[in-house]
Amino acid sequence: MTTQRLARLRLSGFRELSYSAHPETRALLKEVDSLLLALKPVEGIPFPRPHLVNKGNEAFRLASLAAERGSEEAKARVAECTLWGFGRKSCPREAFRSLKDVCYNGVPAAFALRAQILWMQVEDDYILPSHATRERKSVGEGNQVKLVEVEVDNHGDLIKDPEKKKIKQLRVENMNRAAAGNPLTPDVAKEELETKENERKGNIVACYEAAADLGYVKAEVELGKYFLQSRNDSQNAYKWFQQASAKKFPAGYYHLGAMQQNGYSDVKPDLSAALKSFGMAASLGHSQSLLHMGVCSIHGTLGVEKNPKAGLDMVTKAVENDYPAAVHYLALMYHNGIDPVQESDRRFIMLLESAADLGSPDAMYLLGDVYYKGDCGLESNLRRAFELFVEATQFQHKEAQYAAGLMCLYGLGTKKDLTQASELIGSAAGQEYLPAMRSLGELYINGDFGIKMDALGKAWLERADATERENKSYDVGVQVIDSTEL
Repeated sequence: MTTQRLARLRLSGFRELSYSAHPETRALLKEVDSLLLALKPVEGIPFPRPHLVNKGNEAFRLASLAAERGSEEAKARVAECTLWGFGRKSCPREAFRSLKDVCYNGVPAAFALRAQILWMQVEDDYILPSHATRERKSVGEGNQVKLVEVEVDNHGDLIKDPEKKKIKQLRVENMNRAAAGNPLTPDVAKEELETKENERKGNIVACYEAAADLGYVKAEVELGKYFLQSRNDSQNAYKWFQQASAKKFPAGYYHLGAMQQNGYSDVKPDLSAALKSFGMAASLGHSQSLLHMGVCSIHGTLGVEKNPKAGLDMVTKAVENDYPAAVHYLALMYHNGIDPVQESDRRFIMLLESAADLGSPDAMYLLGDVYYKGDCGLESNLRRAFELFVEATQFQHKEAQYAAGLMCLYGLGTKKDLTQASELIGSAAGQEYLPAMRSLGELYINGDFGIKMDALGKAWLERADATERENKSYDVGVQVIDSTEL
């Protein structure tokens, strides 16, 4: 019997509970949800930001208090805080295990969170090496600020080589099998890993489906995103987005519109249908759709009639929802004086700082660039520029990685550190950022990292040339919404 089928059968055995009947408990949960909304980005993985530490601590405290009163929903919130490191050290494995009983009690959000943890490749008794907590932060003062990177596994142990960790796990299992007279051959090892991976994928779908069966519409959207991003299954993704849209769920309309706009495998591009889906999501207050339709109205793109005033109204609504990308875009409008707003450095900086505080990596990078140059009425502050670049690197922002790497290389705003410089510039180059690729090649050839590596330098320059040729030959035709935003 399939994992999905088993999960559906188990649903019939759940106890009927009133999770938050007490008014005080409901009030606590409402406050926790408000704090979690401020802590997490609209899309993607939350990264710890210093000015939000107090909110994280308060979210964990209130969720724990509600859980002590017997609220099963609150227990799911505690697990969420444990997963992301709000108010305590991040430990996905502990969060995963703590959700087991909550799922048994029929809390749909617990199923969805358990699926999300599995999607991150963390299992109850098996950790795939791609999962690790990577923290980058600047420490010190003045010219002694240094970028510190720590990578730890779920137990807080330093990971030096994830692949070796995976091999070590297999060796331990092989020793146990050998002692029992049944050693693990390479073919069997490969087969068992594939079986375990297929089981993980099946459990992800089963958990999301269980949450959807319990009326948690957000799980339908997450399942659609999983099929699209991890399985490249546009047909199933489209089906789940349609189901969420049929229930008037804003995010369902948005993701459906994105697929209709871009086209994916079996889904052909249909701008008319896409605009209708985006319009429905925007009418329901969906921030991403408001920004998307607002930008289209301001510039008259994707078949939308040009209407700057109406477009600004939509962008402003998204800003009022504290959507970081919308705040960043409005800042750019004031910087460039895009109709119908007038150019204003004061409003540009104010909005840019707000977007950075809300977690926009683009805003962090741009604000860092302003501090670096001493532009728009701000005095040059290299240390502050470096701090902002480093914060943006937590989101794998390639321009910020390159900028922070150069500052480490030349000792600008921080202590000169060739090791950190090579890692940061290498990370940006690995994302095919052309300036970083060319700089990395030249730095290796010139021996600027302390050792000359002509062959590696030439390889990076050749790769940069090939990437540039490929970029020139690629014409998207219309503005494409990145699948990572889905």
